Amino acid sequence: MQLHKIVDAYQAVDQMRWMEYYNGSQVVRSERELPFDYAVGLVELGGKLKSHYEYFIAEEKKLMMKYAKKDENGNPVINGQEVKFSTAEEKTEFDAERTSLGETDVAIDGLPMRMNKPASVRCSWLEALDGFIDFV
Repeated sequence: MQLHKIVDAYQAVDQMRWMEYYNGSQVVRSERELPFDYAVGLVELGGKLKSHYEYFIAEEKKLMMKYAKKDENGNPVINGQEVKFSTAEEKTEFDAERTSLGETDVAIDGLPMRMNKPASVRCSWLEALDGFIDFV
């Protein structure tokens, strides 16, 4: 399984487990109450994926430190979700190395897991979990 697919699946598991909302002054994260079998499956899958997700995030941060434009404190300049670069060449090199990182093959035992079909689900979650969960 390629690392970028693992990252997408981990984020889908996270979204299925937690809800976020704005309470008027801040974003609040609250755990969803789920049927037992879904909760067990999500916790198990999240556990299988977490270290790979964290590895990707750490390596991506290293790439940002290497290529991104820096502020006065030496931190990468990020505008919203967009990383800023001083030159087009730095962005191209960052993108190439990030793509290569995402294409890293990782073997994870016990996949795909089998879970009962939920009553409702987002299409993006189904796409991200393809190959990780077989809904039956």
